[in-house]
Amino acid sequence: MPTASAQTLCSGAKVSNLLATGTGIKWYNVATGGTPLSSATLLATATYYATQTLNGCESARKSVSIEVTDTASAVPDVSILPIITSQCSATVSTIPTATDACSGVISATTTSPLEYSTLGTYTILWQYDDGHGNITTQNQTVEVVDNVAPICNSKDIVVYLNDNGTVTIQPSEVNDNSFDNCSIAQMTVTPNTFNENNLGINTVVLNVIDSNGNISSCNSNVLVEQSLKNNNTELNSFLVYPNPFEGAIFIEGINSSAFNISLFDIGGREIYHSKIENKGTVLRIDEFNNLASGLYLLRINENEKSSTIRLIKK
Repeated sequence: MPTASAQTLCSGAKVSNLLATGTGIKWYNVATGGTPLSSATLLATATYYATQTLNGCESARKSVSIEVTDTASAVPDVSILPIITSQCSATVSTIPTATDACSGVISATTTSPLEYSTLGTYTILWQYDDGHGNITTQNQTVEVVDNVAPICNSKDIVVYLNDNGTVTIQPSEVNDNSFDNCSIAQMTVTPNTFNENNLGINTVVLNVIDSNGNISSCNSNVLVEQSLKNNNTELNSFLVYPNPFEGAIFIEGINSSAFNISLFDIGGREIYHSKIENKGTVLRIDEFNNLASGLYLLRINENEKSSTIRLIKK
């Protein structure tokens, strides 16, 4: 007679899952008579009978109590799920799994959102269902954060006093494509109002603030000039072209036989100066070809009069 003991098996178990020690094991579902069960026969909770065959002789039948059930819940493969932390938004794409004694590997399901676009802390409730009424739950935390400061980019500008002798600038005027990994909520510039006491170069601070309160700052030079009206009437009308320019520039309409030309960068540094002998109605200047792209100030002096215009090099 074979050796066998009571067994508890999962739903869906077959005769091939039964355990007995002996030679030529056969299983029956009756104590006497009947025919051996196929190895593919599904089991139910009942008493089954095992025999062994030695030297062509089949032994008496050994009764074995079999319980077919599934009362054990799946066990998560990761006992504590990692916190998911993401900048600005989060998309959860990794689905956790659990292992069940009967059903094997189970992928979790959830009714919680898997995409988050608002800063905050969220909890995903995962469920592992083995299909036999046993459900295991597990929580996972999602943190949507913004701890990265904006990138502040600024540019130098030239402004002119109005008829009241003042001028006010906006942050957008000195901003030069500042950006944030999430979103920019506000920009400020200080100081932002100038008068005749501020003629010349003034340093301003551009503050870029994102939606989570992170701040980044950068400096810009603001050249404050007298109003265009007062400035340009000091000399007779003349024309500088092309503007913006890439190579040579042309000056047309200056009647004096000699005058001085100075070119300044936005920081107020004189980078070119020349006394010009006017030999015609149109003057060509080629010395600006190698300038870097940017904003420059061209000043023309004739005796005690002068005019300043902005030039842009492409």
